[in-house]
Amino acid sequence: MGYKQIHKMITFNCDWCGNEHTVRLGNYNRYDHHFCGKKCSTSYMWEHDPPRIREFKAKICPICNIVFEQDITETNQKTCCSVKCATLLRQEKGITGGQFQKGCKVWNEGIPCSEEKKKKVSEGVKKAWERGDLKRLKVRMHELIFCVQCSKIFYQDISVLVRQECCSFECAFILRKKRGIIGGQFKKGFVPFNKGKTWVELFGEDKAKEISIRSSATRQGVLVKDWAGYAAVERNKAMKTPEYREWRKAVYEYDEYTCQECGVIKTLDNDVILHAHHIKRWTYYPELRYEISNGITLCVDCHAEEHQEHIKLKKVI
Repeated sequence: MGYKQIHKMITFNCDWCGNEHTVRLGNYNRYDHHFCGKKCSTSYMWEHDPPRIREFKAKICPICNIVFEQDITETNQKTCCSVKCATLLRQEKGITGGQFQKGCKVWNEGIPCSEEKKKKVSEGVKKAWERGDLKRLKVRMHELIFCVQCSKIFYQDISVLVRQECCSFECAFILRKKRGIIGGQFKKGFVPFNKGKTWVELFGEDKAKEISIRSSATRQGVLVKDWAGYAAVERNKAMKTPEYREWRKAVYEYDEYTCQECGVIKTLDNDVILHAHHIKRWTYYPELRYEISNGITLCVDCHAEEHQEHIKLKKVI
């Protein structure tokens, strides 16, 4: 991604107040809605996604008999007025530290869930989804696998993107030391988990396509809504036009069919392949695309080295 295009400054109108604001193109193309500040973004969210209206009712604490207010719109209803009373109630029921003691009987053991209760839970989940409390519902699937470090069998969640290799943090830490990963750094020869994998394999087809379009728009120096296609497609079409062919021939004739880097000459007797290289890039300087002074003749190897040097320069910048 070109340094110039990422840090290109653009002016846009705020989606809420309409005032003009300046921001970098790379930051602008990340989002669908754009605001001049946090105040406008908060006002926009309050109008399009307002917070839910809370309803309270009086309830008596079973421990201290104090009357307290209970929010009936929440999914998990409070039983006690405070954490202290809740702890005492859990101790009376035999629950300590979040775990059940041996021999403790659960109060609802053997009681089947009624149809009314099922309907109430279903409606609560639906309302929570509409309010936006549940950002994503994911069905988790597990399988039994062996720990890479200690060979212990444990359950692995196969619905997540990054798979777990070890049964615990201790085994994972020992495995990282064996592989040469210390303090989040990789040692020479270590192969990361995502090497050789495409965006489709990592994020899925839809998300990979969205990332590709946003990156392409930023490289071309345009907004996502004004993106008309990949630059490579436009370049390939332009190379088949008579105007481009005439420019390429003129560059060859000006340099006498000689590579200006290594000096190799194209003749009828050899298999040397020459390219007409743009001194100032095709994407960044469209007004100089067919200027003969902006072209230089290079062989295939020198042309590849020229582009590699350009990529290294962008990384340094």
